[in-house]
Amino acid sequence: MLRSYTGERSKLGPAEQFFLMLGDLRQHKLYVDGMLQMEEFTPSIEALRPQVANYIGVCQEILTNRSLKEFLKLILITGNFINSGSYAGNAFGFRLNTLPKLLETRSNKPRMTLLHFLVEIAEKEQAQTLSFTKDLRHLAQCSKLSLDGMRAELKQLSNGISRLEKQLPQGDADFKRHFSGFVDRAKAQLNELSSSFDEIGQLSRRLAEHFCEEESRFSVEECLHIFNNFCEKVKLAQKENEERRQLEERAERLKVTRLSTAQGKSGMCC
Repeated sequence: MLRSYTGERSKLGPAEQFFLMLGDLRQHKLYVDGMLQMEEFTPSIEALRPQVANYIGVCQEILTNRSLKEFLKLILITGNFINSGSYAGNAFGFRLNTLPKLLETRSNKPRMTLLHFLVEIAEKEQAQTLSFTKDLRHLAQCSKLSLDGMRAELKQLSNGISRLEKQLPQGDADFKRHFSGFVDRAKAQLNELSSSFDEIGQLSRRLAEHFCEEESRFSVEECLHIFNNFCEKVKLAQKENEERRQLEERAERLKVTRLSTAQGKSGMCC
């Protein structure tokens, strides 16, 4: 009854005036809370959405990229050849966590590893075999992301919108009109992101199966970290191979020059 009073408050008693003031404060707090949710939600969701989309894209690319499959196949074939005659010489595959150690196997050339050798073969036979280092363009960024951190951020956003939705019945008509549409739009965006996280879970299971890893022990974050390091090492091996080729060519030219000079001096002596 008192809440609907529209007359002069000075004509009311102190208790009634105090009650109306509390009502004003409650409405004010609701508006402040609602505005804060609107201000914080949009930039947060716009930052989170592309991160999740890129994460999904990278997982799909690892599963389907042809050049990556070809290079991993080359690693397996070469590894079996090196280990021929031993128990490890007829392997059907290798564990992802053994990949770094496998590629660091030293050759009989100084500062040259198995990876340098494989990169050299790939470049000579079919350069496209190394295109995965460019195809996985979001891998470096995604390998630094924390799935738990992103899920926690989604939960925090969801809790804020749920709290605002529960406050809608407590507000006046203007409050409901101002924030109900925002709540509906925010819930739709949160549901979309939640579905994206479900998709990441499905991709994680597919990756575990694809690489013959135990699903219960498989970590998609660790998988991305391994492949990011792998791609960086492949690019470094390409660079070092090119530097070595240039040094060898320079040494060969110097050798020819010295030989030619020596032959010229020998002819003059005669």
